[in-house]
Amino acid sequence: MTYKISVIIPVYNVENYIKECLDSVINQSLGIENIEVIVVNDCTLDNSMSIVNDYAKKYPSIKIIEQEKNQGLGPTRNLGLKHVTSDYVTFLDSDDYISKNAYENCLNLFSTNENTDLVIYKYELFNPDGAIPPKDIHQKIYEKDHIITNLNDVPEIIFATASWNKIYSKKLFPYLNFPSILYEDNITSVETLINSNKIIVTTDSTYYYRYEEDGSSITQLISKKNNEDLIRCILLILKVKDNCSEYEDLIYFLALKFTYDDIFWLLNINFTFEDRKEIFNNLKILADKFPTRILNLFEKNFPEYPFSNQAKLLDIGKMNALDYLIKYKFFDEYINPIYLSNLYIDVGKGFNETDKLGLKYNLDDIIDLKFNLKNFNKIKNIRFDPIENAFCVCQILSITSNNKKFKVGKYNCENLLGENKQIFTTPDPEYLIVGDFENIEYIEIKFKIEILSNSQIGEQFVLKQKEIENNNNKLIKAYSDIGEKDKAINEKDKALINLNQIINNLNEEISNQKVIIESKSNIIEEMINSNSWKVTKPLRSITETFKKK
Repeated sequence: MTYKISVIIPVYNVENYIKECLDSVINQSLGIENIEVIVVNDCTLDNSMSIVNDYAKKYPSIKIIEQEKNQGLGPTRNLGLKHVTSDYVTFLDSDDYISKNAYENCLNLFSTNENTDLVIYKYELFNPDGAIPPKDIHQKIYEKDHIITNLNDVPEIIFATASWNKIYSKKLFPYLNFPSILYEDNITSVETLINSNKIIVTTDSTYYYRYEEDGSSITQLISKKNNEDLIRCILLILKVKDNCSEYEDLIYFLALKFTYDDIFWLLNINFTFEDRKEIFNNLKILADKFPTRILNLFEKNFPEYPFSNQAKLLDIGKMNALDYLIKYKFFDEYINPIYLSNLYIDVGKGFNETDKLGLKYNLDDIIDLKFNLKNFNKIKNIRFDPIENAFCVCQILSITSNNKKFKVGKYNCENLLGENKQIFTTPDPEYLIVGDFENIEYIEIKFKIEILSNSQIGEQFVLKQKEIENNNNKLIKAYSDIGEKDKAINEKDKALINLNQIINNLNEEISNQKVIIESKSNIIEEMINSNSWKVTKPLRSITETFKKK
């Protein structure tokens, strides 16, 4: 049987996800009969392979390969590669899935673009709980389609290091050799990128990558081993640079990006002090690996990357662990903390975590932040969050862009301290900016901000509680007043009902009396008119008397 493409799926403890993964492959527009599905069992401990076996019985193109012992993604993919029979190969993680047209679209790009060695398609992070994942520097390349024959023309391509959203031609098979460490994709991706004559990046196909906020993904469980393996990965990347002068700067950029990541973990992940010292000492080997030229070029080319910090990197080579941690961990955390503001840009999709910019700052008399908006077209709304996770007093001084001025439309705060000055009793303050956003390339915001102390926060909540109590008391009184009115109305209604009843009774009594009188009148009249004079004489005399009167 000849297949058009082979897909390698490593399987380990994914019984909750493997069905969705396999369904996305068998339902490909290319046709499952044209896809060689190589499932490698990495000694899974759950019911995953029972599900895979059920699929394999129905679809002959699904092959099952058994790994002798659990070895992780790298060796598992390597084993799968030994069983590939087609001219194109791709990888699919068993807890992810792909768009219906993914493989057919990509193979068409190979056939219609001569000398194409690699096709990369966009990926989207998804969370089953609906959380919006943060945008990463790796995703910048997928903002539009590209045909790349020189990596230097599109420097962000070097950050496209995932192996699972790529389709590799047979020419690149020799470079598909995954090391037995975490972050195994990165070395392989660098090798295939720099050895491709032509690369096509397409936004027409999509890989859906499961993003678990609880950290259940192995890449999100940051441990000391993550740091150690990442350093090994960085050193391997730097070795590739030594044999590729054409793309030396780009390979430096990738290694530097991962180094900044590792420093961020050192200072921000909840390690013990002893682990921090060990990680710091491991990082020392990287402190002098990056020329000043590369450090400056990285900041120039990727200003949006939030973790770059030359001083933190260079000081690792100059300082011991204790002094370094006092300066950058404990001093920053307790004496001179760094804060983050975010600018959310609505380009027709509402405010979301993808279309936002973040800038860091230290507290000062006046904070002056300038956000670059060149990558955003047709801006409809802008929201400014001056700080994350802090109660504060904030005053917007000015919002400008070139000759344009903008105003604050509204904010999520009820407390005012004079014009444009607010006390935020929510840890996520927001300002909606209003104005004409057409053709603006940046927006500059100047503001004053004061972080509320615990006692000040307490005072605000005491005031808030009093306000709530006062409002409750007003409501209770209002309800009480309404109750009294209702009571009076009820009494009036009851009296009116009684009066009506009395009137009805009187009318009934009058009616009865009228009947009696009429009845008696008739009797009297009959008696008067009676011929029995002896009997009627007294009545006649009375009647005559009335008539006289």
